[in-house]
Formats: sequence, structure tokens, C-alpha cells
Amino acid sequence: MIAAVSQSFVLRAHLLWWNDDPFFAGQSAQISVPDGAMAVGADGRIAWVGEAANLPNDYTAWPEVDRRGTVVLPGFIDAHLHFPQSAIIGAYGTDLLHWLDTYTFPEESRFGDQAHAASIAAIFADTLLRYGVTSACVFSTIHPVALEELAAAFHSRGMGLLSGKTAMDRNAIPTLHDTAQSAYDDAKVLLEALEPQYDRFGYVVTPRFAITSTEAQLDVCGSLHAEFPHTRMQTHINESAREIATVAQLFPNDASYLDVYDRFGLVTDRSLFAHGIHTTEAEMARMAEAGAAVVHCPTSNTFLGSGLFNPGANRAAGVNIGIGCDIGGGTHFSPFVTMQEAYKVARFHDQSLTAAETYYWHTLGNARAMKTNREAGSLAAGKWADFIVLSDPDDDPIAALRLAHAETVEQRLFAYQFFAPQIQTWTRGIQRT
Repeated sequence: MIAAVSQSFVLRAHLLWWNDDPFFAGQSAQISVPDGAMAVGADGRIAWVGEAANLPNDYTAWPEVDRRGTVVLPGFIDAHLHFPQSAIIGAYGTDLLHWLDTYTFPEESRFGDQAHAASIAAIFADTLLRYGVTSACVFSTIHPVALEELAAAFHSRGMGLLSGKTAMDRNAIPTLHDTAQSAYDDAKVLLEALEPQYDRFGYVVTPRFAITSTEAQLDVCGSLHAEFPHTRMQTHINESAREIATVAQLFPNDASYLDVYDRFGLVTDRSLFAHGIHTTEAEMARMAEAGAAVVHCPTSNTFLGSGLFNPGANRAAGVNIGIGCDIGGGTHFSPFVTMQEAYKVARFHDQSLTAAETYYWHTLGNARAMKTNREAGSLAAGKWADFIVLSDPDDDPIAALRLAHAETVEQRLFAYQFFAPQIQTWTRGIQRT
């Protein structure tokens, strides 16, 4: 990680971002400034952005950072991944529940050890930065110390973090069980300690999923979410057929998987539901009504054989869509790999995702889903200066051949999903990689 030096400067580059969902808003959603300038203040926020020829006099004396010949985008945002699963990416398994029992739960049981949690948190944060991810909504474990170390790692790198202590009081190995009361008590202590300490940390109420929480625990999670109305809520839903059948057995009086969460006040405009592959029309209608978001995790879904998410059906229902790598069921930290897989999955539904659509999901779309869009997700004045500098891959003759056919920046971005570019990552106006 490059040493942090905070100073005012003006960045020169081709600036590109989205101020709305291009699927619905069309080309007008994309802001492209080929000869752009972005003034970044010493406070780490964007002071001004626009055509270089129009740079106000207030900023002309600031040092210039020349990145002309590159494309600068907002930093990528990941809306769903598990930091304690970093060491089990690509572990051989069968379906979701087998994979959790065999690999995930034993690995997560190690995170009560502070030194171990700190070590993995540092590797995790540095890896995200290397791939251009500047903020994320992350699952931790049941251990308060794991969340504390994760929050410290993100803060020291200027990254934005939404996370919370995971709640699990059944159907896991005993060392990963908490209780309904401890889930509430630990979460409240962590929320009140970490949010004032770190200015880019937001607490997320985190029942892992309905299978691993009793009704009593889901009830206290709903109470916590209501008691602190700024909190987000993250969990999993409709990921695999066996998971859905198990939920139906555990909650026989609920009409659907989503109804379980809804009964406890967990379906709100601050809720992020990972996967949503097998979501019914009625569930999608309820999510849209509530303003909840579904987070598409394509590499995880294909690796575990869980199914193929249908973006068109969710769009038609009015559901907000985010995207995530879902490490460690997901197989790569890189947003370029995630977007590539999302494109492939959509093709199975006879849909073709444009580069604007997938990059929007990984920037402003995720910020909107995570309710951080006032602070991140685009290159607008007042937001954190989180951005990535992209240039063509080095020493890759096939990539060079492919990119020679890219006549527009949109075509170049589409190709980057398959031939990942070189990346420089900046958070809070400081170069980190």
C-alpha cells in the first residue's frame, strides 16, 4: 500500500461516471468528460469536476496530477462479500449448505482470535484496493473483535465500510453460536463504539440467514434495525433449492422465504438481500414496495451451482439491484470478473448487459443500494475522492489486439471486463495502489 499523503491537487484525465441507472435513463445517465479536471481538496473530497478548460481560478494553482491517456471512474463498490472466507475461495464442494458446513463454519470459528482477525482483515482490505474496490458492505463473524479489526483496517486505508456482527444461534458448529440476547447486546455496543470512531463506517444488522437464526434472534435483529433507523440490514435469500426447502421446514407458517424476514421487520428500504436467484413474483413485488435491494453474486452462484439470477425480472418488478463478488463462495475479488460473469449469466435469460449497466451497478448502483450515494458512487463535487485510474493491460498481446477494435470508451470498458486493465486506486484523495 502506497504511503498516505493528503494534499490538494487537480487530476487531469478522461473522467467517466453515471448519475442514474442507464438501463432506465439511457445515454443521458452517463457523464463522460474526455479532457476532464477534478479538483480534490486536502479533506479528501471532490471540490470541483468538469472540463479542464473551465477549471475555476480557485484551483489553478493547485498541483496537477496528470493521468491523461487513462480513464478515471469512481471507485468500485462491492455490496456483498465475507471477509472471514478469504482463505477458502475455490474450496471444493457440492451445494451451498454442504459448503457452509464443510469450509465456512470451521474457518469462521478462528476469528475470535484478534491477531488472526487483524491479519486477514489487512490482507482482505489490501486485496480489495488492488482490484479497485474502495468501499463495501461486508459480512464479518459472530465475534466482536473480528468486526473491530475489520473496521480499523478499512479506516486506515480510507475505505468506506458497512458491516456488523453476524448473528447465528442455531444450525452451525457450537463455537459459532451466539444467543438472541448477545446478538442484540454485542451489536448495540459495537454500533455505539465504532460509528463515532470511524467516519466512513456504518453499522449493518446482520442475521446470517433464516436457517441459522431462531425466531427470537430474528425478532431482536428487527428491533435493533428499528431502534437505530440509520442502520442497514444484510442477509441471504433464495440462493439454493435446498436452502429454500430448509427455511420452509423451519418456518412452516410463513408463505415465503421473504415473509420470514418481513414478519420481523427486516424488509425495509435499508435491506440488502444477497442472491435472490429463486425469488417469486410476490416476493419481488414486496421487495420493490419496501425499497429493498437484491445483490447479484454471479461468480458464487455459478461456482456453487445455485442458479442463474434474472436481472430482467427484478427490473420489471422494480427491485433495486446491486452486485457483489461474494467471497468466498465467489471466486475472485475483481469487479471485472464479477461483471464478466454477470454478463454471461444474463445471456442465459436472453439478456445482454451493457458495460454502462454493469459498471453502474458496481459504482452508483451499489451506493444507492447501500444508502451511501451521498458520499460515494460517482465523481460529483462533495463526495469522497474515491476513484480508479484505468489503463490498458501491459504485456498482453491478445488484449492489445482486442482493444485495438475499441473505438469508443464504452467499447473499451466492455473489453476491460474480459481483459482486466491496470488499476491505480485512490481513496479520500490519496493513492493507495
